[in-house]
Amino acid sequence: MRIKENITLILGLVLPILTIAVIIALIYIPRYTNHPQYSFVYIESYDYYQSYIVRNGKIVYQDLNVPPKPVPSGGTSTLPARFFVYDTKEDKETEITFEQAQMLSLYDSQKSPDGYEIINGENSPGLFFNNYQIDRNSLFIVGHGLNKKLNIHAIGNNFYGNLVFLGWIK
Repeated sequence: MRIKENITLILGLVLPILTIAVIIALIYIPRYTNHPQYSFVYIESYDYYQSYIVRNGKIVYQDLNVPPKPVPSGGTSTLPARFFVYDTKEDKETEITFEQAQMLSLYDSQKSPDGYEIINGENSPGLFFNNYQIDRNSLFIVGHGLNKKLNIHAIGNNFYGNLVFLGWIK
C-alpha cells in the first residue's frame, strides 16, 4: 500500500537516475560496438606548399610552383611529407614511402563507404568563451555515433606541422 501512496516520490527519484543511465549508455556503447572497416592514408607535412591529392584513386603530387625558401645554412626550409596508413581495426599507424602510397587504390571521398569521416582536431573549444585551442596533432574518426581520437604519433613541438587526410583504402 505504501508504494501506491509514494509513487510520485519514487518516480521523482528513479526517472532522473534512469535518464542519466540511458545517456551514459548512448555515449559509451557506440565506442564498443561501431568499428570502421576501412583503413586510410594521411600525411604529415611541414610545408603548406606541398600538395598531395587523390586523382582517379591514386595519390599524386600537385606542384604549386612555389620555390622553397632559402635558409641561412644554405639549404631550403622544405621538409618532405611523411605518409602513413592508419589501420582502423588495429588502431595503429604505419609509416610508408611516397612510392608505396602511390601503389594504393583509394576512395577519393571524405566519407568512407561504411559512413565514417576523419576530421582534424583544430579549433576545439577551450575552457572559456572565445578561447580556442589548436590541436593539429590529432585526428578524429566520427560517424554512426562514434567520435574517437585516433592513436597517432605526435608531430613534435613544431607548431607548423599539419596532418592531412588523403583517402580511404579500397
